[in-house]
Amino acid sequence: MKDTSWASLKAHLEAIATFDGEKLVELVRINESMLFKHGGKGLAARDELLSQLAAYLRAAGQGDHASALEAHTADLALVEAGFAGILKEIDTGPWKPMSGATRVASMLELASRESRYLNAQMEKAIVSGEGVANPMIQAPDGRRLDPDVALGALLDLVKNTVMMEAYRGKWFDAQGHVRVPDCPAIEEADVQRMNGYGLYANSWRNWDGAQQKVRFRGARLRPLSEAEVRHLVGERYGEPGVSRYGHVLELDGEREFPDICANERLMDRISNDLCTMARELSKRTLKHSGDHLLPPETYLSIDEALAVESMAHLLSIDATTSEQVFSGLRMIEWIRGYAAIRRRVQNDSAGAQENAFWLRYARADLLAELTACGLSEDKAETFLSHATLHRSSRDLFDQPLIATTGGDLIVVAYALATSLISQVVLSAIASKARLDEHETAQVEGKGEAFERRILELFQHLGLKAGAPTVKLDGQTYQYDALLAWGDFLFVFECKNHTLSSNHPVAAYYFEKECRENIKQVKRLAEALERYPQILEQHLPEGIGKTIVPCILNALPYATTGARDGVLFADESALSRFFTGSAGLRAGVGGDYLVELRLWQRATPTALDLLFALLHPFQMHLMADQLESSHAPAWLSPEWMAVCWYFQRTSMTPAEMKAAVEKFEAFRSEWMQAIAAQAEADEAQTDSA
Repeated sequence: MKDTSWASLKAHLEAIATFDGEKLVELVRINESMLFKHGGKGLAARDELLSQLAAYLRAAGQGDHASALEAHTADLALVEAGFAGILKEIDTGPWKPMSGATRVASMLELASRESRYLNAQMEKAIVSGEGVANPMIQAPDGRRLDPDVALGALLDLVKNTVMMEAYRGKWFDAQGHVRVPDCPAIEEADVQRMNGYGLYANSWRNWDGAQQKVRFRGARLRPLSEAEVRHLVGERYGEPGVSRYGHVLELDGEREFPDICANERLMDRISNDLCTMARELSKRTLKHSGDHLLPPETYLSIDEALAVESMAHLLSIDATTSEQVFSGLRMIEWIRGYAAIRRRVQNDSAGAQENAFWLRYARADLLAELTACGLSEDKAETFLSHATLHRSSRDLFDQPLIATTGGDLIVVAYALATSLISQVVLSAIASKARLDEHETAQVEGKGEAFERRILELFQHLGLKAGAPTVKLDGQTYQYDALLAWGDFLFVFECKNHTLSSNHPVAAYYFEKECRENIKQVKRLAEALERYPQILEQHLPEGIGKTIVPCILNALPYATTGARDGVLFADESALSRFFTGSAGLRAGVGGDYLVELRLWQRATPTALDLLFALLHPFQMHLMADQLESSHAPAWLSPEWMAVCWYFQRTSMTPAEMKAAVEKFEAFRSEWMQAIAAQAEADEAQTDSA
């Protein structure tokens, strides 16, 4: 498919005995070579391939899959028309006479000025008593903004400008990295011309996010009715240059919700953990035996130490000793790379009146910095490649370096200074893994400490649990944790997957891994029924009980209800369950305001645990904090797109209390229904 050659694909299909039409259409849908954001000579060949493939599927009796492929082909045409419309509009603005490189340089200067304004507003908010933890800033139009949101929008603007110009000017090298042409010094007039450019840069971002959700997450683009367009544009409908038609991105909420919840909970967990770890690290003297040594012999900064500690908390691994390689780098080498570049930028900015938004370095200079900080030359090269803006990059936090044709690297210092290294590393590893089917974002061994903690948790509570490994009929069955309690035998399979960081493509591959995990734990559960000797020899207390298979994640991914008969839960929720209660906060940084009891009575029961796994309270409460919002993408003067997404809101104490009461009422009804069903079953047994 990469060559968009129908002849080659047809020859391949005819050389194999059978093929899976559904899988084939899925491969077409997610294949980046099938999408042309800026036209290109391969477009006609692509269209021919898709047309011929649809006919081939129909001739093979797979009409449903042929229709699905034709629907996807129509989506591609719509998406590509949107990108073409945005690029066409770029050539009509006041920046038209400017080169692409001048536009990028001018946007960097514009962003630098805006960052200075944001910094001044944050300092003003802190001094005025708003607080250090979450100061709100005032926008020029009087609106109050979260500075993190404003920062993210500013970095998005820079990234979207670079990417849009890269597609327009074909600045990608053979590896897919952006290479911005060098340009002469910019003038003030150039900077001023770029003031309105952000509308198109943000439209590009929103439209690009829409196509990813269509291709990878089951969303669909639906035409807006005339009435909907009239409502959106108001009284100006019909005026020249005002949208007369458009499309709306409709999300698959059931698919999106667990992923969004997991990433929000992960951010909460990282923030809470970092506060605790920072306090503990402040009491210690960080070891430093020379920059050329990696942790634990040397820590370049408190940020690096926090990243190592965070990986232990999140993934139950020691990043300093783990030998697993992710896209060419060990976990500690990923951490050291970001820590070394961040320290270099901080040192070079020290003493300046204002922190630089970006700095420019010779590539050889940063390579020397990384090798001096303990990375081998080839590892340093690998890290710089991974940290450099790429065709597939999601943001400037993961890839804060922008390559130039002259061999230099622009370091977006603002992205480095405000990011959490642990979160960036996990996100970058997941992003690289999705580009190469031979790479993985799953931590090997699932974290022996993680599995040991789970088993010890059960045993400490006096529950009957075990983790046998048996070999029967030539097959090995390795159980991470079996728990026999009440009427149930819980089969826990522990997993250490990195999350998607809200990236649609990474979410697709995470979901794909979940499907494989379901097969794995069901295989283990079925073996318990097929081979009764497993329980007889290793956990006789589990004989005759209802088997409950469950994927237990180290990171906070869970679902409400079962997927194909399998539950999804996470370690933090499981550990919290056995404490008996949860203190819930309302508002950012709020005190504990509402206590939620996790058991029906003074002591827990197996039924309490089953409910907690089926209906995690974290998911129910998050549902009350998520709301849908939309962002526009202006694709032409007459064509608009409305891109829906979910965002989290804070809850007032009264709203939190109401949410907890609603959850408790739901749990009570569930328990009553289970009890009523048990009585009915018992009565039926007695009558028989």
